[in-house]
Amino acid sequence: MTVNKSQQLQHKTLTRGNNKSGSKDKDVTQVVDYGAMLKYTAALAVQATLSVGMWMCVDWAMKVIPKFSNYRWFRFVLVYFLNLQVGIVNLLPTISEGRDSSPGRKRPSWTPPGWVFVLMWPLFVFGTRAYTMVVVADKVGRFVNPVTIAMMVHFGISGLWSHVNRVENQLGLSMLLLYALFGSKAYTAYLAYQIDPRAGIALACTLSWIGAASALGTATWRINPNPITGKKDPFLPLKKNSSE
Repeated sequence: MTVNKSQQLQHKTLTRGNNKSGSKDKDVTQVVDYGAMLKYTAALAVQATLSVGMWMCVDWAMKVIPKFSNYRWFRFVLVYFLNLQVGIVNLLPTISEGRDSSPGRKRPSWTPPGWVFVLMWPLFVFGTRAYTMVVVADKVGRFVNPVTIAMMVHFGISGLWSHVNRVENQLGLSMLLLYALFGSKAYTAYLAYQIDPRAGIALACTLSWIGAASALGTATWRINPNPITGKKDPFLPLKKNSSE
């Protein structure tokens, strides 16, 4: 009996210790990573600022070479090309749309094939953006205007989403950024509509594609639990436990 009581006491002590250790590890994994949030915010601010600075240079160049800038097709091609560069050049590392950065991730049954994304973004979304920016710039007289600034913030959110979703695999935060993309595009379309209704309506048409992407991101978040907690991935970045 003495041995049994001693063994039971040791077992209870070990169990309590394991429970405390487990809860401690769980607490560590639930700590919000404010450093990562600061990094995301700084990257977004710098990215948008540099992008707006690029359009200031474009406005200057248009005055220097008015012969080419008088042609709308030239302005459209230039804006389309520069928008592609803004989408490719990011302060935070990203992975291209066509590559599968997380092959183990579950996908909703209605996920479109990869080539749909490769075609829709550059042809439909980027083309409409370029058209809107050119039409608004023609009305305002310069590319640096409220619509362009809002668009560059939208581009910055897009680059941040690519990093969070494909590089860091944070599905919860990625989903929120998709909704931020939708909201920033809607606001940009509203600003464009105030200047030229056709440009605003054209840009608003792309909300259908971003809305579908947001729905897909939400469905993906629901069926892919966090590998550490087994629950839905959190909306904010969390510090990882160093002991893991």
